[in-house]
Amino acid sequence: MSIMLPCMLTYIFRIKIQYSEAKYLNQAETSVVKAVLTTSLKRTIIMSKKQAYEKKLQAQLDEWSAQIDRLKAKADGKAADEQLEYYQRIEELESMKQSANKKLNELKKASDDAWEDVKVGIDSAWDSLSAAFKSASSRFK
Repeated sequence: MSIMLPCMLTYIFRIKIQYSEAKYLNQAETSVVKAVLTTSLKRTIIMSKKQAYEKKLQAQLDEWSAQIDRLKAKADGKAADEQLEYYQRIEELESMKQSANKKLNELKKASDDAWEDVKVGIDSAWDSLSAAFKSASSRFK
């Protein structure tokens, strides 16, 4: 997001210049310029939100991968019967993580206009996966 901020500020500055030049246009031309600029600004904001959301989800996926690796390391130090329980849970978490990764890829492929709809499905999948990771972590402490 910090990289996008200077780009957005530059874009907004450009818009202000175009708006000030619009006073030399007739009313119909001014309306068209305003509509185009408003649409462009909305699209830029939507793209920034989408990119920030993607980065947040990717960071969470990376954290879950690290947690799975820690659980695997713990499992290796346990007795055989405990290892079985650990690895069953780890397989469940891996499967859920793969599902979340697919959802993230869907989000990345979604158009700027449709990403909000995809986000709703991802949020519910993310909530269930997050709860499963918390449950697994607390169970194996």
